[in-house]
Amino acid sequence: MDKIPPKGRKEWSELLNGQLEVKLSNFFFQMKVTNAKSQVKEGKVTIAEAVDEIYSLCEKYYKASNMPEDLQKIFKLELDPKTRNLVL
Repeated sequence: MDKIPPKGRKEWSELLNGQLEVKLSNFFFQMKVTNAKSQVKEGKVTIAEAVDEIYSLCEKYYKASNMPEDLQKIFKLELDPKTRNLVL
């Protein structure tokens, strides 16, 4: 079962182009998202490249503190309290 919403979900691009503003509680995740947003805005990377980068980060650090909760805020999904997996 996938733990992270697919890259094709609109929330990924909305997060990285500034349309979706979410207060993230995982500082490392917040820092990487902010950096990716800046790179997209400056034209250094495409939205798709930024999504790939952030998605890979989520895969690698999914169980890190508050990562599941931050993804829950972004995608407005339920979080299984026992496994901390998003209910996709």
